[in-house]
Amino acid sequence: MRKIFIFIASLISLSFNRAPGNEKQVVFDRLAAIYRLHAIVIQQTWAQDQYSKIKVPLIYYTPTVSYIANPTEKFVQQFHPVLIHAEGNVSLYLLSNRFDNAPFHMEVSITSGADSSAFDYNDPYIKCSSFEDAEKMIPALTFAAWQSMIVHECFHAFQYKHKAYVLNAVATNTINAALGDSLQQLYAVNGWYKQSIDQENTMLLTAIKSHNKQSLYANADSFLVLREHRRKLAAQNLHLQVENAETSFETLEGTARYIEAATLKAASKNNPAWLYETTISDRYFYATGYNICLLLDKLGTPYKRTLFRNGSLTLEDILKQVLTLRHQQPG
Repeated sequence: MRKIFIFIASLISLSFNRAPGNEKQVVFDRLAAIYRLHAIVIQQTWAQDQYSKIKVPLIYYTPTVSYIANPTEKFVQQFHPVLIHAEGNVSLYLLSNRFDNAPFHMEVSITSGADSSAFDYNDPYIKCSSFEDAEKMIPALTFAAWQSMIVHECFHAFQYKHKAYVLNAVATNTINAALGDSLQQLYAVNGWYKQSIDQENTMLLTAIKSHNKQSLYANADSFLVLREHRRKLAAQNLHLQVENAETSFETLEGTARYIEAATLKAASKNNPAWLYETTISDRYFYATGYNICLLLDKLGTPYKRTLFRNGSLTLEDILKQVLTLRHQQPG
């Protein structure tokens, strides 16, 4: 594993090039490195070799042009980008204008439904701003953190390669980021709601750090009890049913953060608190979902074999199953 970490750090170092007169080569090197990073991390942390070989299309934005790595034939036919470099498993195309005018990108684009004309219809596309643009938007952003953010988005594309999962994401509206924003707004404006989530997360972290099974299971149980109580209060006081959205977004974003964290740790050996603390995470469910992944790892649960293949299965479902089986055991 140490050799893998050294190799990842080397990839990041080699792909960090600001040479102003060689932008095309810089972009190619950066994107080729990101594809390799994602392949290595998903093999090491998610044990999914078949998906590590997939090169998801990626749109890379600079202030004036857009580069497209590995576009589908449909994209090429619609927008006529020019192939400028092909090497190994990466084909890089250029559009002489920006693909859109949004000032910042770090997301996955995918559409579904009756209209199949969209370039990303049932085909996820990663969209990312260049490091130079991203660091203007995010104070103190490091190159390693920028790359780990894109690997995070690569994992979303991996998720959306599971048809059952995509169908469920559409049905639950998890594919709509605005629903996640609404969950975070609940957390931001309701003190009792925020306090409960922060306490729930503390229980998760305590369980993860436990040195004995009694403390591990006691804190995991308390986590589920407290969040069930919060959800009942939300239904009574706010007339909101948050469980489906919360568990769906925890699964979507918590697992992607898990991959992002693995990339960041391998590259820089950093474990910043925003990864796991709800109080400073950009969205609380990123942190709780990530911590449920860590808890399932500690419990030795092979959840990665079934998650996403069963479209409606969530991290919380798996944790409940594990704890239920534990309580059914004699003694």
